[in-house]
Amino acid sequence: MHNKKIRLLLVEDDKVDQMAFERFVSREDLPYDYTIAGSVAEGKEILKSINFDVIISDYLLGDGTSFELFDQFKDIPVIVTTGSGDEDVAVKAMKLGASDYLIKDPEGRYLKVLPATVDLALKRQQDEKELQNYQQQLESLVVARTAELQAEILEREKMSQTYKELVERTTDLITQVDAKKNLLYVNHMGKTIFGSDPDLLIGQDSMQFIHPEDREKTEAWFKNCVKKQMTQGIYENRQINLATGDSHDLLWTCNFHYNKTGQLISVNGIAHDITERKKAEAAIRKSEERWYRTFNSFTDIVTIQSSDLRIIKANRAAQKIFRNMKNHHHCYELFLDAESPCPNCPVLESKKNFKPYTRAMRHEELDKTFLVSASPIFDEQGELEYIAHVAKDITEIEKLQNQLNQAQKMEAIGLMAGGMAHNFNNNLSIILGNIELSQIKLPPNSEAFPLLDNAKIAVHRARDLIQNILIYSRQGTSERVSIQLPSVIEETFKLLHAIFPTTIKLSQSISPECYAISINADPSQIQEILLNLCNNAMHAMQEDGELKVLLAVVDLAQKDIPAQHKQKPGRYAKLSIQDNGCGMPAEMLEKIFDPFFTTKALNVGTGVGLSTVQGIMERHHGLIKVQSLPGQGSTFDLYFPISHTQSSPSVSIVQEFPQGTENILYIDDDEILAELGKGMLTEMGYQVSVMTDSVEALKLFKANADYFDLVITDQTMPKLTGKELLKELLSIRPTLPTILCTGYSSQINESEAKKMGISAFLMKPVDFPGMLQIIRGLLDDDQT
Repeated sequence: MHNKKIRLLLVEDDKVDQMAFERFVSREDLPYDYTIAGSVAEGKEILKSINFDVIISDYLLGDGTSFELFDQFKDIPVIVTTGSGDEDVAVKAMKLGASDYLIKDPEGRYLKVLPATVDLALKRQQDEKELQNYQQQLESLVVARTAELQAEILEREKMSQTYKELVERTTDLITQVDAKKNLLYVNHMGKTIFGSDPDLLIGQDSMQFIHPEDREKTEAWFKNCVKKQMTQGIYENRQINLATGDSHDLLWTCNFHYNKTGQLISVNGIAHDITERKKAEAAIRKSEERWYRTFNSFTDIVTIQSSDLRIIKANRAAQKIFRNMKNHHHCYELFLDAESPCPNCPVLESKKNFKPYTRAMRHEELDKTFLVSASPIFDEQGELEYIAHVAKDITEIEKLQNQLNQAQKMEAIGLMAGGMAHNFNNNLSIILGNIELSQIKLPPNSEAFPLLDNAKIAVHRARDLIQNILIYSRQGTSERVSIQLPSVIEETFKLLHAIFPTTIKLSQSISPECYAISINADPSQIQEILLNLCNNAMHAMQEDGELKVLLAVVDLAQKDIPAQHKQKPGRYAKLSIQDNGCGMPAEMLEKIFDPFFTTKALNVGTGVGLSTVQGIMERHHGLIKVQSLPGQGSTFDLYFPISHTQSSPSVSIVQEFPQGTENILYIDDDEILAELGKGMLTEMGYQVSVMTDSVEALKLFKANADYFDLVITDQTMPKLTGKELLKELLSIRPTLPTILCTGYSSQINESEAKKMGISAFLMKPVDFPGMLQIIRGLLDDDQT
């Protein structure tokens, strides 16, 4: 609209609004040559020496109101700004001569319509000046009244034509109505706004074109203006195009004319179409509403904070948790009810370094842990404007992480158990080997024989204990086979006696008929169930009480099986674990099988035990029932379907000492075990070469491949494992008899050893008579 800069005076005492105006003018590259006055007095002084095209003045200033300057604004369009939102202020300003008004908002959206408002004010001023010039010329002609009537008529016709062209060129609607609000005049914009030719509109009721929703308010405003004998008024309403149904938002400037007795004669109105401005404002509001809906859709606590940690905006999740939340609260007042920022506050870190920060923070009153993130928000000039603060409730995630940590600890214990088993079984091998070698060397009637037999029993018990630990920690191998529950219970009781305090009395009662039946089960998982339930019972009794394990055969009818279970009626092995501990109330019984539900204190248990028990029972097609009362202990009844397949009888190893003269290569990195193996085999007549280095042993064999009749090696050795060594040896001599021994290994088992071509796989501590039987058998097979 303008080819030159617009001289503009901004009268504003708020520094933030001044800066917002300057940033907006700079960003939008507006053709404004502006001056800023911070008070009424400063504005008056500036107006004395400088002429401006437009003045924008805040209504309420520190030393008065903008109305005090109006006597100096006479020839300059004035746009009044107000933050109160009170239209009475705007009306008062318009009465005193203001050209337009804008209502400020905290986000500065009013600045987006400022250019259009300035252009409108300048255009209106231009039109009004032209109209005023015409009116002045017309009045001077009337007053002058010359004798030259013809010249006066010609001049009037000329001026009328000028007025007509002026009126017809404007894009504003110009109307005149009588006291009854009937149209006396409508310019060409009547076609666009009202939907009919201007000539046809004369005499019609102007109120019919007002939007029905605005009609009553407009009527009231009109009556109020006449009642107060107002000569000028500003009003905004919507007009309807009766031909198209289109609605137009209009801003009216009306002049009221009265006769000498105060009766209304007519009203002249100029209306500027602000429909596009209204659409822009509506679009801004819609965008803001959409932003707020998104803002409120987050389930996390989200706030926008000022640099001094005051909350500017808060989403619904924040308001739900902190019901007393109000804007301009400090965040630490809500989170910790504190008078200063929280320790290690992410917002302060973000403010200090202008980077996002995240930190877990505890809210004791809510008993929750939040993952708090703070991110800086910058304005167009790169200055810190706000800080986004997001608090995510991670209480449950933290609990799950703790449970996972506990589970990982158990896994680590299992790995450690495997390493311990290797070393422990090596030591047991040394003890057992020396005992058996001593028995070989002693005379048959020696009094030491019974003592050494007792020592061998102790070694076997220690070996079984290690195997039980490996199975429990899932490091041992197991599968579902036909088993007898009494043997599993007896083995588990040995382990319980070793780990339970002596203040707990352990007892078992197994029905005789249970020794004649078997179930299809994974022995390690059955043992896991027993250890889990017995461990829970120990905690319930606070390590002081009586724990009973009972086993019996029962017949379950359909009515005995709860509806949620799919098991069929029939014969079951009933395994019961009873304690006289604290017991549980009914409401707790409903939750005990939920994953991660636990009554134990932090770091006492993982909370997955009973859900694991239930899962194992389901995999074994069994069911579990619980009876418990507070103060009266608990009973867990486990029902396993009985299998018709009996357990295979164990084969005892024949305690014979077969001898031989063949050449054996014996390899073990433990020197004591290596020498022990040599001594025992030499005692039986064999020619034994001992190596403690697997790499050197490979070199020895390559140099004497046909010399050795059999190779015995340990699995776990540095440089080259037993598995790797035997692979090399068998590649040289595929028919070589080989034996692989191990105290524990996750790298190989008996099945894998057989696939590799290894002749025999023995677990330490090795039973010497049994090993001699295997050696003799392999050597005899090789000879045939």
